Amino acid sequence: MTTVTTTPSTTPTTRSAGLIGATVAAVAAVLTTLFAHGWSEVILMVALIAVASAAVYGFVVPRALRRESCGGTALALAVPAALLAAPAFWSGVPLVLGVAAVLVGNSGRHAPTGSGKAIAGLVLGALAALFYLSIYVMEGFAGNTGFLLG
Repeated sequence: MTTVTTTPSTTPTTRSAGLIGATVAAVAAVLTTLFAHGWSEVILMVALIAVASAAVYGFVVPRALRRESCGGTALALAVPAALLAAPAFWSGVPLVLGVAAVLVGNSGRHAPTGSGKAIAGLVLGALAALFYLSIYVMEGFAGNTGFLLG
């Protein structure tokens, strides 16, 4: 008699990555809207967030999740997220890239090759996303709100 056991996979699927991407885009859009200085800024930044999220979570992340070794992709997402976190936090792109790096890095951390890069991408992406969110928390505590709340 043969017994087959299966273990649940912790790797996100393309569908769950898309849902996570939509959630990240919504969070970035809400934060941008709440702290924006005018409607033109809101429209431009929400459009940028939508395009970046569609490209990253619709193309880059699904391709990376299909590969066994995706450490290079995780780093390629995490490095720009970290570099843009301070100077371009208002764009929402650091959050989009940072969370994508966490997804891809987590997927590749047990790969036979590139697991070190995957872990580095996971950590750097998480730090970039947390830094992005902390900027808005600090702005809120300082009372620097946008035109909708001010």
